[in-house]
Amino acid sequence: MNDDLTKGAPPRSPAALNPRLRLGASVSLIALIVLCVLWETVLAPVRPGGTLLALKALPLLLPLRGVLRGNLYTFQWASMLMLLYFMEGIVRATSDPGFSANVAWVEVLLSTVFFWCAVLYVRPAKRAHKQAKSAAETAAKAAEAAAAQSATHDKQL
Repeated sequence: MNDDLTKGAPPRSPAALNPRLRLGASVSLIALIVLCVLWETVLAPVRPGGTLLALKALPLLLPLRGVLRGNLYTFQWASMLMLLYFMEGIVRATSDPGFSANVAWVEVLLSTVFFWCAVLYVRPAKRAHKQAKSAAETAAKAAEAAAAQSATHDKQL
């Protein structure tokens, strides 16, 4: 069975997907990548001169291509990945001193924007997939009932 949602293909009605949500997710992801690198190297590094914590931006590069292309499957798993950055932002916003706490709140904002853009972008495709699956199951049951009725009718003759 060709499962459009898990393959990442757009739904059969591409007009159902909101390009503004895709743009919002793309911009917030790129901004978060830049923020993570700058935060740990220039803006408010843990140690002067920067730290290896800048490598925390690497996992964000994994979904970048799929998000820019509008791949639904990528949006789904990237939204879960984004929760890690949201949690880090909350922890550091409430525990880091000074400017670093402000940068952490920006991380919280960007991860929240991405998460909601991703969830709302995928939502119409998931609904369409669910409706198509339900319609196919209903048609299969109707065909099965018709075949059973036909077999019963043939036995009576």
